[in-house]
Parts: sequence; structure tokens; C-alpha cells
Amino acid sequence: MGASGWAYFAKYKKDLGAVLEGLREETFRAKKFYSVDPKAKPATIEELQEMNAEEGTHSILDIGAIADTASFGVAAPLPKDELVALLGTDKPDHKVVAAKAHDLQTVRTRWEGTYVIVYKDGKPDEVFFTGFSGD
Repeated sequence: MGASGWAYFAKYKKDLGAVLEGLREETFRAKKFYSVDPKAKPATIEELQEMNAEEGTHSILDIGAIADTASFGVAAPLPKDELVALLGTDKPDHKVVAAKAHDLQTVRTRWEGTYVIVYKDGKPDEVFFTGFSGD
């Protein structure tokens, strides 16, 4: 099938792990993911991941944690200098992030995510998660 790109904006909370988990739950409930068996009705994200195995879900469900450094199944921020080079600021607003969404999606390898804090009136307002996953 090949990997699929994905991107999401979520309301900012200081606990970025909670933001990620809320987004994952919302995505799962809305059934906005790939399933190797469209007739199956997994009850949990974990059941879906087990069923899909290395195919992945082609969604944020393939990212399970936040860290300072990206790795398999982990979303991480860009270093400040890379963020500024790509977006022109270290406090981008929604419009700037949306305009560079594709560029942000491709800064990491498959199965790794990137997140960016999005600002409004100089204060954190949203978190943008992006990446690509699946096989």
C-alpha cells in the first residue's frame, strides 16, 4: 500500500502527552484510520494496532508518545533553528503552519512524527502533529 501522510491540529494544553492521547482517541472514535479488515470492529486502539501489525493505521494512531527526539512511534519538536529556518519564526501562527504543512510532514522518516506549538496573539493555542506512517 505504501505510507500515508497525516496532519492534525489540536487545542493546546500544557500536557502535550494528553493532547496527543486526546487526538488519538478522537481519531479512533471517528474511525479515521486504515484497517486491514474493514469489517472488523476493534474495541481499542491497541486491538486495531495488533490487527494491522506492520501495515499500521496510516494515522496519528501510529504515534504513541511525545519526546524531545523523534524515533519510531514518537512525535518530537523540531530544534528551534530548524523551526525558524522552515517557518520563519519560533512562534508560528495557524496560517504559517498550515502553509508549510507538507514541508513539516516530510522532515522526518516514516513512523516518526513532528509536532509544532501554534501561537495566537503570542500565546500557545494549538498543537500541530504531522508525519507519515504505514506500509
